[in-house]
Amino acid sequence: MPVIMVTQKFRAEQNGFGVGDTHCVASNYCRALEKAGATVIMSTAGDPEVYAEIAEGVLFTGGIDVNPARYGEENRHVTRWDDRLDQWEIDIFNAFYKKEKPIWGICRGIQLINVAMGGTLVQDIESEVESTVHGTGCQPEHMVIAEQGSFVNSLFGNKFMTNSHHHQAVKKCGEGMRVTAAAADGVTEAIEHESLPIIGIQWHPERMIGEENFHLTDMIPLFRQFVAQCSQYENRRFESR
Repeated sequence: MPVIMVTQKFRAEQNGFGVGDTHCVASNYCRALEKAGATVIMSTAGDPEVYAEIAEGVLFTGGIDVNPARYGEENRHVTRWDDRLDQWEIDIFNAFYKKEKPIWGICRGIQLINVAMGGTLVQDIESEVESTVHGTGCQPEHMVIAEQGSFVNSLFGNKFMTNSHHHQAVKKCGEGMRVTAAAADGVTEAIEHESLPIIGIQWHPERMIGEENFHLTDMIPLFRQFVAQCSQYENRRFESR
């Protein structure tokens, strides 16, 4: 059973003992990974290199926007970011990247991965893309079209329905990354690395599992595949002992 780390978010809290941070992550990420056969740990603080030793893979979770300065742009549409979170997650990414361990990202996670690899983002889809799929008045779900032979295509076919809860997206892909799925308006919905186990997903598959699936595509195969990738690294670790 591989160990997979999920990245937390910082939330400042005032209590009777002063101001402190709560490190938190939505439980549905953990439930999906556990259902797929993983042991889940949550990052808090400390040495990213240690986390990359402990865990066989890392999942970057959803959250607030990445600071546009990280990809060399002035802020046009971003209203909230956290430089400490950006730096922490980039440090975590680099630690796992050096070890060539599986790295996955969901929503903000795909965007963080792309920025960490030198790519850029659409700061606000509604302002920058002509779309009847994303933006005010659109349904919170749409069709995704996968590239033939891609990772997501192998699991779900050429077309499948997903949820949609984002206002940013990948624009220019980072080094070694390529777009492997998009919505009808051309907005990027998935990216993959050309040779390493690095995958980014723009929709929220953790909300599309079992009873949480509603009428959309069941995403448990996605998490099982991630766990299977991480299991390969778990086996290598035991073989080296």
